Amino acid sequence: MLWSPDATWIACLVRSMNPRSDRQVLVAAPLNGGKRDTLFDGPRAWPWVWACDGNIHYWDELGTRHALPPPKAWSAQKPSRLAPRSEFVWGDSRTPRVFRPCSGSDEVHRLPAIDSLAGTGYVLVYDEFTDGKRFLIHGPGAYSHPGGGFIVDDQGTILDSLGWEVSWTSVSSDGQFVVGQLTVDDGHAILSSKLFLGDVHGRWRREIPRTDGALDPHLSREGFFISYQQHRHSEDRTSESALNT
Repeated sequence: MLWSPDATWIACLVRSMNPRSDRQVLVAAPLNGGKRDTLFDGPRAWPWVWACDGNIHYWDELGTRHALPPPKAWSAQKPSRLAPRSEFVWGDSRTPRVFRPCSGSDEVHRLPAIDSLAGTGYVLVYDEFTDGKRFLIHGPGAYSHPGGGFIVDDQGTILDSLGWEVSWTSVSSDGQFVVGQLTVDDGHAILSSKLFLGDVHGRWRREIPRTDGALDPHLSREGFFISYQQHRHSEDRTSESALNT
């Protein structure tokens, strides 16, 4: 699930429940409850991003990038200029790459090596600050620190540690807050989950009320909205109260 660049629409990639089918459907809908639009219906449209150039870009199973036009209703009301922003592209290897469609280049670049996080396991990049030089990541554990959330610069230097209890997944547009989820599981299934708002320097965190069962939160790029998946009812929701508390 992804926000449109101006945070007025949400798009979702729906996969077939049939393990023998590779059908995927990409659907977008406005937050005001208007008519939804099907943008793609076919095999393999992952990974994908709704980029600052307005288009929906996806990569097929061969790694070839394709650009889909956005919903016509969104195009008719979108701002004339959208702020440039990098997008993270996840492949099957779970190695993050950076796509900067508004920089004049269509190339997808690998992130700089994060050498300061010496340890085994994946380094997962969840979000980028608007300055393009800081990243919210989940890093592996090492002798000097446990695995958890970190703010790092583009050289891999750890700027702030956010701890390991909450899985932080998104940065606010002003770069002051992070949002994440705290889950409890039995090793096989998630038993409970709730969302938290925190300071980017790791100084405090606060539970967001009425988010029991919420997963995978994302902060909007404009305004103060949070989208998340409701695990209990298998539905998607948005919240606008979190950053006003």
